[in-house]
Amino acid sequence: MLILSMGSMTVVQAHALAAPKITPGSTRGRGEFLFFHYSLVTDPQVKEGQFHRLKEFRLLLTNGYETFSPKEVADLHRAGCKLFFYFWFNGFYEWEARQPMPDGDWRREILERHRHWLLNPERPEQGNGAVKPAYFYDFTQAPLRQFLAQVIAEHRRRVEYDGVFLDYAGSYAVPEAALEMHRQKHPETPYDSAGGLFLKTLKESIPELLIFTNQAYRAAEYLLPFTDVDLAESLATSHLWGTEISIMSETREKVQTQETYYRPWTGSHGIKAYYSEILDKVGRYNPSVHFVTINYVRATWKPTLKGDGQVSQANGSSATYRRSPDRAAIYYGYAAARLFGLDSYSSDWYDVGCFDDEVFLVNLGGPKGKGPKEREGLVVRYFDNGFVALTTTARGGVFDVSSHYIPANLRGLWDVYERRSLPGFPKRRTIRVRPMLYPGPGSTYPSGRVYVYVR
Repeated sequence: MLILSMGSMTVVQAHALAAPKITPGSTRGRGEFLFFHYSLVTDPQVKEGQFHRLKEFRLLLTNGYETFSPKEVADLHRAGCKLFFYFWFNGFYEWEARQPMPDGDWRREILERHRHWLLNPERPEQGNGAVKPAYFYDFTQAPLRQFLAQVIAEHRRRVEYDGVFLDYAGSYAVPEAALEMHRQKHPETPYDSAGGLFLKTLKESIPELLIFTNQAYRAAEYLLPFTDVDLAESLATSHLWGTEISIMSETREKVQTQETYYRPWTGSHGIKAYYSEILDKVGRYNPSVHFVTINYVRATWKPTLKGDGQVSQANGSSATYRRSPDRAAIYYGYAAARLFGLDSYSSDWYDVGCFDDEVFLVNLGGPKGKGPKEREGLVVRYFDNGFVALTTTARGGVFDVSSHYIPANLRGLWDVYERRSLPGFPKRRTIRVRPMLYPGPGSTYPSGRVYVYVR
């Protein structure tokens, strides 16, 4: 769930979005999808440093209820952006009904006048996607569906956004206690079937509304037919599940943290299996859905260097480290998605903006062939303007990338991650991909790379 609990989330300092470099070999294009921290909406200082960057992306999604002013929205619309305001699909938190919310006081109205619209009107439940006690909708009730559609329509008119982002769409994020209540009340109607009726109501009531869902593919049969954009999270990397490390920061403070988790290519829970399953569902239930992914990353910690290039030491013994964007994980997630022709963005869960990178503005053009090409130790996908590669082990290596998809008469090949031209290309069709080395504990991980043709 993108929002977690906005009432208690601790916001880490938001870093300015990095200005993308226009590299000699890159074909610069428009970014397709950007997930940004809600502080960009609410903090004037953050907005001053980052707002201009939003205009370089088409689909803009934030992790909070706050929305831009009408003037700012008009500015983004002139730049060709589409904006989505936040709405939790399954219900609302108890605390949200006790205070004014940016989208109105309709939650309190439900509790005071229409408690029968809720599966659990007597007691809020938590679990799965609900990190705090929450009330959950009974979507079998047509008056509730019409009420929520009216709430969304009125809020959209106020904020002048293009669509709604429905977070945690489906039963997978609902506490088991609430699902059991639904089964007892409506044994003939699956929860997700009722949720599909809500999406159908939205489509019929507000035809111009763009519906952006989080993981509707999990209930594809019921939800995807009414979805314009769907989202998956952590298919390649995650801020959870990574190796725990302990390092000394450059300020001489001991830091306990985790490395970014890298999902392997193979296996029942691997990148290939997940993407293949999702795209199969999209093809069966709504091929027109625009599917995107968010890959969460942790910060990486790089050795602090002295002026002579030597590693700094703390107390004369242990090396010190500086917090840095994890570009290696960004490229791994981006390459994994592009192998399947999909768009991806990477961010830290709390510190969105520190993890922006020029790769998101590289225009690779249309994909070649029907899917990823697997070779020993490497997976490749070719495009009009370049190709992406993902190593399947943490060893790296030298790989022959020869293919009839590579155009003739090229002048060279630009490695976007390394920010350099590869020597000998195109006569020499081999590339060397280094494993990703995390210097603190010395961990190694597989690599993702993006290459663009120099014409």
